Amino acid sequence: MCQLKRILSFLILLIAGISGCESKLGKQQAIVPENAIIAADSINSLKSVVSEQPIINGKLISVAGKELYYSFNNTIYTMTIRFNGDTIILKEQPTGSGIKYANDRYTYTEWQGISILKKNNIEVFTANRRK
Repeated sequence: MCQLKRILSFLILLIAGISGCESKLGKQQAIVPENAIIAADSINSLKSVVSEQPIINGKLISVAGKELYYSFNNTIYTMTIRFNGDTIILKEQPTGSGIKYANDRYTYTEWQGISILKKNNIEVFTANRRK
């Protein structure tokens, strides 16, 4: 019986020690070099991987072969898009899932790997990173 109490006491102290160490470590984040090339299934997952980087640049290609260049500024929560010769600056919008950036004419959304750019509520670009 005494041996059982010692084992239980040891396990309780061990568990308390492990949980205490875990809370001191907190959330760990990867440091990604500025020029690193990262493969991601979606822009949303890419942003979560490199959220500590102030600027994230990239390119999307639609099924039709159109190119859209993007730049996320995680310091001021904006997205700059270069598409069809236009430079579009969008502000981050809260969403429950995926990402959304918008201004008075354009809306960019990305959900489950599907990226859509709309101009005046008309779809002008779609890319599917899952294919």
